[in-house]
Amino acid sequence: MNDKRVLKQFLGIVDYPRNYIDNLAKHVGPLYAKLRKNGERYFNSEDIKLVRAIINKVKNLKPLELPLEDYYFIIETNASKVRWGLLKQKPNKYSPKGGEKICRYASGSYKLKTIKNIDREILVVVHTINAFRLY
Repeated sequence: MNDKRVLKQFLGIVDYPRNYIDNLAKHVGPLYAKLRKNGERYFNSEDIKLVRAIINKVKNLKPLELPLEDYYFIIETNASKVRWGLLKQKPNKYSPKGGEKICRYASGSYKLKTIKNIDREILVVVHTINAFRLY
């Protein structure tokens, strides 16, 4: 991918399954940095590894299911620096844990660099609920 246009096309295609792949933001972040005016123009071996990792993640995407209207939703959050949350579904509140299926992931990075852990946890819940409001 020596051309910015080809990289934009690749990242545009990767955006379609973005909500269904865990920690994808960590992999595409350095590639998006190359699209900036001051970004590094040439690919190095690390960039090639990132592209291969992204392609493998897309190829190995687990089957997801659209939830039914009466399904019970579980939102799991994680206040790490990369991932925010995960939306799971199961038929009812008392279904076994093994019956849970993943509907969607939400990930990204924070604009604030210095943030306390409790504030990060609250921010994660807000971002996750906003990402999943369609469900």
